[in-house]
Amino acid sequence: MQHDPAAVLFLTIGIILLLIKFRVHVGYSVVTGALILILLTLPPEDVLHIITKTASSGATLTLLLLIYSVLLLSYTMESAGMLSRLAGSLTAIGGRLTLIAVPLLIGLLPMPAGALVSAMMLSGVVKEHGISREEATFANYWFRHLWIPTWPLYPAFIITLGVAEINPAELIKINLPLTIAALFAGLLLLRRKLHFSGASHEPHAVRGLAGSIWPILAIILLTLVAGVALTLSILLVLLLTILLTRPPLPELKKALRRALDPRMGVLIYGVLLFRNGIEASGAAARVMELLSSQALPVAAVAMVLSFLVGFAVGIEMAPPSIALPLFISFVGRGDAVVSEHLLLIFTAGYLGVQLSPMHLCFTVTADYFSASISKVYRLLTVAGAVTLLIVAAGVLL
Repeated sequence: MQHDPAAVLFLTIGIILLLIKFRVHVGYSVVTGALILILLTLPPEDVLHIITKTASSGATLTLLLLIYSVLLLSYTMESAGMLSRLAGSLTAIGGRLTLIAVPLLIGLLPMPAGALVSAMMLSGVVKEHGISREEATFANYWFRHLWIPTWPLYPAFIITLGVAEINPAELIKINLPLTIAALFAGLLLLRRKLHFSGASHEPHAVRGLAGSIWPILAIILLTLVAGVALTLSILLVLLLTILLTRPPLPELKKALRRALDPRMGVLIYGVLLFRNGIEASGAAARVMELLSSQALPVAAVAMVLSFLVGFAVGIEMAPPSIALPLFISFVGRGDAVVSEHLLLIFTAGYLGVQLSPMHLCFTVTADYFSASISKVYRLLTVAGAVTLLIVAAGVLL
């Protein structure tokens, strides 16, 4: 028996959050929610098809390769002492500002679960300055994603360009208030942890920074300047890092074991299965239909749906892919784009993704720092509310 997809969607989100609260690993929680969604909304003959198709699709396999390559590169850099030297150099130059400088730097390179790289770099800074696990998780996660609205490498940015038919410079101009508002919100919450203490500009700190950051810069240059695919760029830099650092075989095997954590594969599969289930069941369209039937203002309906899509899927490209096309007449295209409308819809989707328990960067960061997810959520909720208020006030004015 098939059930209303909107009702099932809300039910599965609640189940996922409940399982996480009871300390079930987020990967197994998301897979459970995804299975419930497709079992209750799709015909029996489609259930097995979507399960096997998700497991064998090129997108899933590419994402798995990308994630595990990132993890292996991170652990290789860690075993070579590069991450600790990089964090130490940034701390010597910027003091506690390293807490936001590292995720902002790594955030220039869009990659799933990329927050794990910056989290590993921050571990020493967090211990040295007595920063709580929850504050460390929030800082690493929140500042890591400030570039999504305005950095042309992010898929959400690229998809929005295509849907709204505008050029990159125009979209940067439209979304810049969102990046600034999110930056202000994050700084407001961490203001007591960001005293510019212990900073120096000694040459050895700058040399240490250059000698440790080159793999990250190499990936950015290969991807942005040379146009090499991100996965291939990471694999090439990984190989070069191993050749230059020459880690002992036992250390390399240890890094490989840590990187190939099967729970990460379960999480990635679960997120993609959940996304595919939402698309196949028509849950997003059904939620829009329900919201539209309440005679609410178009702006409110568009923002709520964009937020819900982002929250349910936890992938930054989902709101502009699913919600934005539904309201393109409200937003406009090309020269007819209404900047305020596009900014509001993008902001709602962005905040939905930032608050989503399905967001890989959130889950891996909280897991790395062993943070209380409920306590981190309090910080995220406040930061999200402040960001939304600032953006909304700017639009109204």
